[in-house]
Amino acid sequence: MAGARLELKIEGLGDVRRRLSELADRLADPTPALNEIGEHLYASTRERFRSRKAPDGTPWAPVSEAYARRKRKAGKNPRKILDYEGSLMDSLNYEADRDGLLFGSPEVYAGTHQFGRAESNIPARPFLGLTAEDIAHIDEILSDYLDPV
Repeated sequence: MAGARLELKIEGLGDVRRRLSELADRLADPTPALNEIGEHLYASTRERFRSRKAPDGTPWAPVSEAYARRKRKAGKNPRKILDYEGSLMDSLNYEADRDGLLFGSPEVYAGTHQFGRAESNIPARPFLGLTAEDIAHIDEILSDYLDPV
């Protein structure tokens, strides 16, 4: 054959195949990484209750004066938002499996506080969501899980 030709031989395919197989195994069941993400979201969201801020950093609306009076009368701190008995924060939980991660609260009023309720004059006070720091941490968790070496 006339002309010029370049021949490349790729060696070490056994190692590449092994690493791809390990990656496929990890992708098939990401539950360990999703559990770690769930733990991070649990801590991050509880901190949101302490700081009284939405995931985007916006402060939660203060309680109404009428509700503050009711809280004072009941011996509760009227400045604490989304914390009458602590059950909303205490109800936070997550479920992780090979198909995904669910994070939130089963309390029937959780949606009211997350999204607000105009007919009851309750403003939205988002407690669920991701901050920029959460996203960076989740990225780190997934990177470490998919490339552990």
